[in-house]
Amino acid sequence: MCLDWLRCPQSAADRLLVIIPGLSSSSETNYIRHFVDYACRRGNHCCVFTSRGLGDTPLERPRLMSAYWTEDFRAVATECFGRAALESRFGRPVSVFAVGFSLGGVILSKYIGEESRDGRPLCFSAAFAINSPIDVISANEVMNQLPNSVLYQPSMTSGLIAATRRHQALLPHVPGLKPHVRDCIRAGKVEDIFKIIKTVYDYDTYFTAPANNFEDAIAYYREINPLKWLRYTSVPFLCISAADDPVCGPFPAQEVEAAMQSNPNISVLFTPHGGHIGYVKSLSNEWNAEPLFIEIILCDLITTFVSHT
Repeated sequence: MCLDWLRCPQSAADRLLVIIPGLSSSSETNYIRHFVDYACRRGNHCCVFTSRGLGDTPLERPRLMSAYWTEDFRAVATECFGRAALESRFGRPVSVFAVGFSLGGVILSKYIGEESRDGRPLCFSAAFAINSPIDVISANEVMNQLPNSVLYQPSMTSGLIAATRRHQALLPHVPGLKPHVRDCIRAGKVEDIFKIIKTVYDYDTYFTAPANNFEDAIAYYREINPLKWLRYTSVPFLCISAADDPVCGPFPAQEVEAAMQSNPNISVLFTPHGGHIGYVKSLSNEWNAEPLFIEIILCDLITTFVSHT
Protein backbone atom coordinates (compact mmCIF):
# COMPACT_ATOMS: atom_id res chain seq x y z
CA MET A 1 0.00 0.00 0.00
CA CYS A 2 1.07 3.57 -0.50
CA LEU A 3 0.14 7.04 0.74
CA ASP A 4 0.64 10.01 -1.57
CA TRP A 5 0.31 13.42 0.08
CA LEU A 6 -0.38 16.80 -1.48
CA ARG A 7 -0.04 19.65 0.96
CA CYS A 8 -2.20 22.72 0.37
CA PRO A 9 0.02 25.83 0.22
CA GLN A 10 -2.62 27.99 1.90
CA SER A 11 -1.46 28.79 5.42
CA ALA A 12 -5.00 28.59 6.81
CA ALA A 13 -5.67 25.08 5.46
CA ASP A 14 -7.14 22.99 8.27
CA ARG A 15 -8.75 20.07 6.43
CA LEU A 16 -7.35 16.77 5.18
CA LEU A 17 -9.13 14.62 2.61
CA VAL A 18 -8.15 10.94 2.70
CA ILE A 19 -9.06 9.48 -0.68
CA ILE A 20 -9.55 5.82 -1.60
CA PRO A 21 -9.61 5.27 -5.40
CA GLY A 22 -11.82 2.77 -7.18
CA LEU A 23 -11.17 -0.62 -8.75
CA SER A 24 -7.62 -0.94 -10.13
CA SER A 25 -7.12 2.81 -9.62
CA SER A 26 -4.31 4.62 -7.83
CA SER A 27 -3.04 8.09 -7.08
CA GLU A 28 -1.91 8.28 -10.72
CA THR A 29 -5.38 7.65 -12.17
CA ASN A 30 -6.77 10.64 -14.04
CA TYR A 31 -9.99 11.23 -12.08
CA ILE A 32 -8.09 11.03 -8.78
CA ARG A 33 -5.42 13.49 -9.93
CA HIS A 34 -8.12 15.84 -11.23
CA PHE A 35 -10.03 15.78 -7.94
CA VAL A 36 -6.92 16.17 -5.79
CA ASP A 37 -5.78 19.16 -7.82
CA TYR A 38 -9.13 20.90 -7.40
CA ALA A 39 -9.54 19.96 -3.73
CA CYS A 40 -6.09 21.35 -2.95
CA ARG A 41 -6.93 24.62 -4.69
CA ARG A 42 -10.04 24.74 -2.51
CA GLY A 43 -7.92 24.74 0.64
CA ASN A 44 -7.70 21.02 1.45
CA HIS A 45 -4.66 18.91 2.14
CA CYS A 46 -5.02 15.56 0.36
CA CYS A 47 -3.74 12.04 0.93
CA VAL A 48 -4.46 9.24 -1.53
CA PHE A 49 -4.47 5.67 -0.22
CA THR A 50 -3.39 3.30 -2.99
CA SER A 51 -4.26 -0.29 -2.17
CA ARG A 52 -1.57 -2.95 -2.13
CA GLY A 53 -0.22 -3.91 -5.51
CA LEU A 54 -2.05 -1.22 -7.48
CA GLY A 55 -0.44 1.57 -9.49
CA ASP A 56 3.29 1.37 -8.90
CA THR A 57 2.81 0.10 -5.35
CA PRO A 58 4.93 -2.99 -4.68
CA LEU A 59 3.46 -6.22 -3.37
CA GLU A 60 5.80 -7.74 -0.81
CA ARG A 61 3.48 -10.35 0.68
CA PRO A 62 1.15 -12.80 -1.09
CA ARG A 63 -2.11 -10.98 -0.35
CA LEU A 64 -3.99 -9.50 -3.28
CA MET A 65 -6.00 -6.30 -3.03
CA SER A 66 -9.66 -6.77 -2.09
CA ALA A 67 -12.52 -4.79 -0.55
CA TYR A 68 -12.70 -7.39 2.20
CA TRP A 69 -9.23 -6.74 3.59
CA THR A 70 -9.54 -3.51 5.57
CA GLU A 71 -6.49 -4.09 7.76
CA ASP A 72 -4.24 -2.04 5.48
CA PHE A 73 -6.46 1.02 5.70
CA ARG A 74 -6.93 0.45 9.43
CA ALA A 75 -3.17 0.43 9.93
CA VAL A 76 -2.57 3.72 8.13
CA ALA A 77 -5.60 5.37 9.73
CA THR A 78 -4.26 4.51 13.16
CA GLU A 79 -0.66 5.41 12.40
CA CYS A 80 -0.97 8.41 10.09
CA PHE A 81 -4.35 10.09 10.52
CA GLY A 82 -4.53 10.45 14.29
CA ARG A 83 -4.56 13.88 15.90
CA ALA A 84 -0.95 13.79 17.10
CA ALA A 85 0.44 12.50 13.79
CA LEU A 86 -1.37 15.16 11.78
CA GLU A 87 -0.47 18.02 14.11
CA SER A 88 3.15 16.95 13.76
CA ARG A 89 2.85 16.89 9.96
CA PHE A 90 0.89 20.12 9.46
CA GLY A 91 1.80 22.07 12.59
CA ARG A 92 -1.83 22.57 13.58
CA PRO A 93 -5.02 20.57 14.22
CA VAL A 94 -6.86 19.49 11.08
CA SER A 95 -10.28 17.97 10.45
CA VAL A 96 -10.09 14.68 8.55
CA PHE A 97 -12.60 13.52 5.94
CA ALA A 98 -12.65 10.20 4.08
CA VAL A 99 -13.67 10.04 0.41
CA GLY A 100 -14.12 6.74 -1.39
CA PHE A 101 -14.70 6.55 -5.13
CA SER A 102 -16.57 3.53 -6.52
CA LEU A 103 -14.99 0.42 -4.93
CA GLY A 104 -13.10 2.79 -2.63
CA GLY A 105 -16.45 3.70 -1.10
CA VAL A 106 -17.17 0.01 -0.54
CA ILE A 107 -13.87 -0.35 1.31
CA LEU A 108 -14.62 2.80 3.29
CA SER A 109 -18.12 1.73 4.31
CA LYS A 110 -16.81 -1.63 5.53
CA TYR A 111 -13.95 -0.07 7.49
CA ILE A 112 -16.14 2.56 9.15
CA GLY A 113 -18.86 -0.01 9.79
CA GLU A 114 -16.39 -2.36 11.47
CA GLU A 115 -14.88 0.35 13.64
CA SER A 116 -18.29 1.72 14.62
CA ARG A 117 -19.78 -1.70 15.35
CA ASP A 118 -16.85 -2.66 17.54
CA GLY A 119 -16.79 0.66 19.40
CA ARG A 120 -13.39 1.80 18.17
CA PRO A 121 -12.85 5.57 17.79
CA LEU A 122 -12.69 7.02 14.29
CA CYS A 123 -10.34 9.78 13.20
CA PHE A 124 -12.73 10.95 10.47
CA SER A 125 -15.21 13.78 10.99
CA ALA A 126 -17.34 12.48 8.11
CA ALA A 127 -17.17 10.10 5.15
CA PHE A 128 -18.32 10.20 1.54
CA ALA A 129 -18.91 7.35 -0.92
CA ILE A 130 -18.92 8.61 -4.51
CA ASN A 131 -20.67 6.44 -7.11
CA SER A 132 -20.13 3.34 -5.01
CA PRO A 133 -22.28 0.23 -5.55
CA ILE A 134 -24.45 0.30 -2.42
CA ASP A 135 -25.70 -3.18 -3.32
CA VAL A 136 -22.69 -5.03 -4.71
CA ILE A 137 -24.69 -8.14 -5.63
CA SER A 138 -27.12 -6.12 -7.74
CA ALA A 139 -24.23 -4.20 -9.33
CA ASN A 140 -22.60 -7.49 -10.32
CA GLU A 141 -25.77 -8.61 -12.07
CA VAL A 142 -26.00 -5.34 -14.00
CA MET A 143 -22.34 -5.48 -15.00
CA ASN A 144 -22.82 -8.91 -16.56
CA GLN A 145 -25.62 -7.67 -18.82
CA LEU A 146 -25.46 -5.76 -22.09
CA PRO A 147 -24.23 -3.13 -22.77
CA ASN A 148 -22.05 -3.11 -19.64
CA SER A 149 -20.58 -6.51 -20.42
CA VAL A 150 -19.15 -4.97 -23.61
CA LEU A 151 -18.52 -1.35 -22.64
CA TYR A 152 -17.17 -1.61 -19.09
CA GLN A 153 -16.26 -5.18 -18.21
CA PRO A 154 -13.26 -5.54 -20.55
CA SER A 155 -11.41 -2.47 -19.24
CA MET A 156 -12.22 -3.16 -15.58
CA THR A 157 -11.20 -6.80 -15.88
CA SER A 158 -8.03 -6.05 -17.81
CA GLY A 159 -6.97 -3.65 -15.05
CA LEU A 160 -7.27 -6.39 -12.45
CA ILE A 161 -5.40 -8.87 -14.62
CA ALA A 162 -2.61 -6.38 -15.34
CA ALA A 163 -2.10 -5.72 -11.63
CA THR A 164 -2.08 -9.46 -10.89
CA ARG A 165 0.29 -10.21 -13.76
CA ARG A 166 2.74 -7.63 -12.42
CA HIS A 167 2.98 -9.58 -9.16
CA GLN A 168 2.77 -13.10 -10.55
CA ALA A 169 5.98 -14.12 -8.79
CA LEU A 170 3.98 -14.10 -5.54
CA LEU A 171 0.93 -15.93 -6.92
CA PRO A 172 2.16 -19.43 -5.97
CA HIS A 173 2.11 -18.30 -2.35
CA VAL A 174 -1.37 -16.73 -2.31
CA PRO A 175 -3.43 -18.83 0.13
CA GLY A 176 -6.77 -20.44 -0.66
CA LEU A 177 -6.58 -20.70 -4.44
CA LYS A 178 -8.28 -23.72 -6.01
CA PRO A 179 -5.93 -26.65 -6.76
CA HIS A 180 -6.25 -26.39 -10.56
CA VAL A 181 -5.49 -22.66 -10.41
CA ARG A 182 -2.47 -23.23 -8.21
CA ASP A 183 -1.27 -26.03 -10.49
CA CYS A 184 -1.43 -23.72 -13.52
CA ILE A 185 0.47 -21.01 -11.66
CA ARG A 186 3.20 -23.38 -10.51
CA ALA A 187 3.51 -24.80 -14.03
CA GLY A 188 4.11 -21.30 -15.38
CA LYS A 189 0.73 -21.26 -17.14
CA VAL A 190 -0.98 -18.43 -15.30
CA GLU A 191 -1.82 -16.86 -18.67
CA ASP A 192 -4.16 -19.80 -19.26
CA ILE A 193 -6.14 -18.66 -16.23
CA PHE A 194 -6.07 -15.04 -17.35
CA LYS A 195 -7.52 -16.04 -20.74
CA ILE A 196 -10.53 -17.61 -19.03
CA ILE A 197 -11.27 -14.48 -16.98
CA LYS A 198 -13.67 -12.26 -18.93
CA THR A 199 -15.41 -10.35 -16.12
CA VAL A 200 -14.73 -8.93 -12.67
CA TYR A 201 -16.94 -11.74 -11.35
CA ASP A 202 -14.66 -14.29 -13.03
CA TYR A 203 -11.61 -12.66 -11.47
CA ASP A 204 -13.20 -12.68 -8.04
CA THR A 205 -14.17 -16.32 -8.53
CA TYR A 206 -10.61 -17.38 -9.39
CA PHE A 207 -8.66 -15.06 -7.11
CA THR A 208 -10.36 -12.65 -4.70
CA ALA A 209 -12.96 -14.94 -3.13
CA PRO A 210 -10.77 -18.02 -2.49
CA ALA A 211 -7.81 -15.91 -1.37
CA ASN A 212 -10.04 -14.48 1.37
CA ASN A 213 -11.59 -17.81 2.38
CA PHE A 214 -14.94 -17.33 0.64
CA GLU A 215 -16.69 -20.21 -1.07
CA ASP A 216 -17.50 -18.12 -4.13
CA ALA A 217 -17.69 -14.56 -5.42
CA ILE A 218 -21.29 -14.04 -4.25
CA ALA A 219 -20.33 -14.89 -0.67
CA TYR A 220 -17.52 -12.34 -0.96
CA TYR A 221 -19.94 -9.71 -2.30
CA ARG A 222 -22.34 -10.32 0.58
CA GLU A 223 -19.58 -9.66 3.09
CA ILE A 224 -18.32 -6.42 1.56
CA ASN A 225 -21.78 -5.08 0.70
CA PRO A 226 -22.32 -1.50 1.98
CA LEU A 227 -25.93 -2.46 2.74
CA LYS A 228 -24.48 -4.62 5.51
CA TRP A 229 -22.07 -2.02 6.93
CA LEU A 230 -23.63 1.42 6.51
CA ARG A 231 -26.13 0.87 9.33
CA TYR A 232 -23.31 0.79 11.90
CA THR A 233 -21.64 4.10 11.01
CA SER A 234 -20.99 6.37 13.98
CA VAL A 235 -19.95 9.40 11.89
CA PRO A 236 -21.89 11.27 9.18
CA PHE A 237 -21.73 9.18 6.00
CA LEU A 238 -22.99 10.61 2.71
CA CYS A 239 -23.56 8.40 -0.33
CA ILE A 240 -23.55 10.33 -3.62
CA SER A 241 -25.10 8.37 -6.49
CA ALA A 242 -26.40 9.06 -9.99
CA ALA A 243 -29.58 7.58 -11.45
CA ASP A 244 -27.81 6.94 -14.77
CA ASP A 245 -24.73 5.27 -13.27
CA PRO A 246 -24.24 2.24 -15.55
CA VAL A 247 -21.89 0.42 -13.17
CA CYS A 248 -23.63 0.50 -9.80
CA GLY A 249 -27.03 -0.78 -10.88
CA PRO A 250 -30.42 0.36 -9.53
CA PHE A 251 -30.13 2.34 -6.32
CA PRO A 252 -31.52 0.24 -3.42
CA ALA A 253 -33.80 3.04 -2.20
CA GLN A 254 -35.96 1.01 0.19
CA GLU A 255 -33.03 -0.63 1.94
CA VAL A 256 -31.11 2.64 2.25
CA GLU A 257 -34.19 4.48 3.51
CA ALA A 258 -34.63 1.85 6.21
CA ALA A 259 -30.98 2.26 7.20
CA MET A 260 -31.37 6.05 7.30
CA GLN A 261 -34.40 5.77 9.58
CA SER A 262 -32.46 3.60 12.02
CA ASN A 263 -29.23 5.62 11.85
CA PRO A 264 -29.33 9.42 11.40
CA ASN A 265 -25.65 9.46 10.38
CA ILE A 266 -26.55 8.09 6.93
CA SER A 267 -27.59 10.45 4.15
CA VAL A 268 -27.91 10.28 0.36
CA LEU A 269 -27.43 12.75 -2.48
CA PHE A 270 -29.09 11.24 -5.55
CA THR A 271 -28.66 13.04 -8.87
CA PRO A 272 -30.55 12.32 -12.12
CA HIS A 273 -27.34 12.45 -14.17
CA GLY A 274 -23.65 11.91 -13.63
CA GLY A 275 -22.82 8.47 -14.95
CA HIS A 276 -20.05 6.62 -13.16
CA ILE A 277 -17.67 9.22 -11.68
CA GLY A 278 -18.50 11.47 -14.62
CA TYR A 279 -20.73 14.46 -13.92
CA VAL A 280 -19.49 16.12 -17.10
CA LYS A 281 -21.27 19.43 -17.68
CA SER A 282 -20.23 19.88 -21.30
CA LEU A 283 -17.56 18.86 -23.77
CA SER A 284 -15.93 22.28 -23.47
CA ASN A 285 -15.74 21.93 -19.68
CA GLU A 286 -14.13 18.54 -20.07
CA TRP A 287 -11.72 19.79 -22.74
CA ASN A 288 -10.65 22.69 -20.53
CA ALA A 289 -10.30 20.43 -17.47
CA GLU A 290 -12.75 22.56 -15.52
CA PRO A 291 -14.01 21.30 -12.13
CA LEU A 292 -16.73 18.68 -12.26
CA PHE A 293 -20.02 19.02 -10.41
CA ILE A 294 -19.05 16.22 -8.05
CA GLU A 295 -15.76 17.93 -7.18
CA ILE A 296 -17.43 21.27 -6.52
CA ILE A 297 -20.30 19.91 -4.44
CA LEU A 298 -18.02 17.67 -2.40
CA CYS A 299 -15.65 20.49 -1.49
CA ASP A 300 -18.63 22.76 -0.76
CA LEU A 301 -20.11 20.15 1.57
CA ILE A 302 -16.85 19.70 3.45
CA THR A 303 -16.34 23.45 3.81
CA THR A 304 -19.89 23.84 5.12
CA PHE A 305 -19.47 20.91 7.51
CA VAL A 306 -16.34 22.45 9.04
CA SER A 307 -17.94 25.88 9.39
CA HIS A 308 -20.92 24.42 11.27
CA THR A 309 -19.03 22.20 13.70
